[in-house]
Amino acid sequence: MQINITAKGVAVPPDLKEVAAKKIEKLGRLLRKIDTVEIICSRERQWRVVEIMINANGVLVRGEDRAIDIRSAIDSLLDKLERRIKKSRSKMVEHY
Repeated sequence: MQINITAKGVAVPPDLKEVAAKKIEKLGRLLRKIDTVEIICSRERQWRVVEIMINANGVLVRGEDRAIDIRSAIDSLLDKLERRIKKSRSKMVEHY
């Protein structure tokens, strides 16, 4: 799994890649093979905006969230992505 972090006008903590990798590993049980993960951190007024794009075996999952702190934005965003993946998988199971 390749993780790319891009910062636009924000200071990114040095251990952010390790923390994000641990949390994304939990999504690995829902998605078969995670190829690349793009994390884009930016700033809007007092908010820190985090966008995550996960490419897993041809499936692209994207989410965006904003919070005061980058870590809290990543936590809430990964929760959102997990719910979104579970919902889409349950729809696929129901139809087939």
